[in-house]
Amino acid sequence: MIKIKNISKSYGGIQILDDISMEIRSGGTTAIWGPSGCGKTTLFNILSGLEKNYKGSIENLPGKISYCFQEDRLLMHESVAGNIRFVRKTHDEELLAELLSIFRLDELKSRKVRHLSGGQKQRTAIARALYFDGDLLLLDEPFRSLDLELKLKILSDIIRFQKKHELTIILVTHDAQEAYLLADTIFTLNEKPCSIRERHEIRTDKSLRTPFDIRISEIFRDYYL
Repeated sequence: MIKIKNISKSYGGIQILDDISMEIRSGGTTAIWGPSGCGKTTLFNILSGLEKNYKGSIENLPGKISYCFQEDRLLMHESVAGNIRFVRKTHDEELLAELLSIFRLDELKSRKVRHLSGGQKQRTAIARALYFDGDLLLLDEPFRSLDLELKLKILSDIIRFQKKHELTIILVTHDAQEAYLLADTIFTLNEKPCSIRERHEIRTDKSLRTPFDIRISEIFRDYYL
């Protein structure tokens, strides 16, 4: 269990995060949902160790963390497979093949990244983060470039991959459907200064969830009134 305790963060005297506390269950998926610009990425930067100047504490954070940023941060001159392999010194071709299949990149594995579409680049970036084989995967708005049909297929495959590899995932998103479809627990956030508004446990079997379930409107209704 990762325990985030009373995290606060300011930039230039402006409060960004205000007393954030969460418990993240190992082996599950936690979604952090909130409007764009509310401070979700700042929290991720703290979790990843990129931001060290903050108040509060984090307990039981794994030593090996995979981080998929909002920007793809790929090597444009390298191939899809080359970009994925880049994050590990010791290669695992079986894992690489599994990820190329999950993200529908099999036929693109030798193509240079500079020739890919935005959605193809984003899928490569997520595959690379999973190939790093961290104990915790941070996904920051990872599916924004994907159409709904492809997104649903990939979410289903990620759920199976997570179960097989016992991976802990934290997803940051402002997409209510993504949060509901992938997460076991959803934290909804207020606008700046960012604080936790509500915590929701989603007990419906993930294989039975759809993007149009009434549960989505129940969780997020107050944000759209």
